[in-house]
Amino acid sequence: MPCRFLTVFALTLGMYAPSAWSDSDPLLVWSYRGGEVIEPLLEAFTEQTGLAVEYRVLGGDGIVEALIEGTEQKPDLILVVDALRVDTLQRAGLLRPLPQEALAGVDPKWRDSKDYWSGIAWRARSVVRRADSEHPADVDALTDLARNGQLCIRPGAHVYNRGWLTWLVANRGVDASLAWATTVFDHRVEVPGGDRDQIRAVANGLCTAALVNHYYLMRWAASDDPEERAIAENLVFGWPDSSTPVAVNITAIALPKGGRHPALADRLAAWLTRPEAQAMYAASVFEFPLDWPQQQTPLATGLEALDLKPGEPWPRDLPAHRDAAETFFAEPPVM
Repeated sequence: MPCRFLTVFALTLGMYAPSAWSDSDPLLVWSYRGGEVIEPLLEAFTEQTGLAVEYRVLGGDGIVEALIEGTEQKPDLILVVDALRVDTLQRAGLLRPLPQEALAGVDPKWRDSKDYWSGIAWRARSVVRRADSEHPADVDALTDLARNGQLCIRPGAHVYNRGWLTWLVANRGVDASLAWATTVFDHRVEVPGGDRDQIRAVANGLCTAALVNHYYLMRWAASDDPEERAIAENLVFGWPDSSTPVAVNITAIALPKGGRHPALADRLAAWLTRPEAQAMYAASVFEFPLDWPQQQTPLATGLEALDLKPGEPWPRDLPAHRDAAETFFAEPPVM
């Protein structure tokens, strides 16, 4: 959809790719998500408000590193994956509070208690297992699988696993959680790569189950690639008993200090937390809008079939347990 107000600067392999349209002084967004996700969202904002926006994609820990280094022009708004990432920036004193207009419709469990960040979508982290298997039954069963060489999970230092362990510490206390982590990460099946690679390992029989984020499997279920669809058809996400809680985390927005357009950034933040924007973003990445399942917002293909019970602690509460969980990890965070 043409939009004369949007300027795009997508960072891919160190290369900028400017669009044909420009504006003299646009808002600047740094995004963890790629152009295929963030561009339609910002185009919709521009179409409705007339405000020009450019974006830059910084994957992994790029946004956190760039803001901490402070050597570049500050973005007006950031979109990042995981509550621990925005907590890192908040602890470093690099964020300013979101406006109340951006928070009014967001349940407190999905946002920072001091208003420095807010979720716009949530994801679950639980097990992927073969469709004909009733194992593992719960978190405790993962240690048995690990001891038997049947559990796949990416390296513990990754931010997704740090968030998971923080969630576990809040539920079970430090000692029990660190004992769980020691068993799992000492005995896991070492499959190089990320969550997708762990899923392939389950499909290929290398593991009975893997601990992953839900959207990887769901994207494959809706993929145009026959191989990916075939893998997804034989696997399921979640515990056998759907009443067993799953850990949840968020895609979050925040406002860095030093942005050139604070008032306009406030408007963008308020727009991104609207239900319509949440639904648009969530559908593009196979995540859930914050109000799901209370409000039956249209979802990405296949997500409505997932019967998940999000469990406490909520993203709001994760930072309070982070330091205790971090004692498990010897190396710095891998984002």
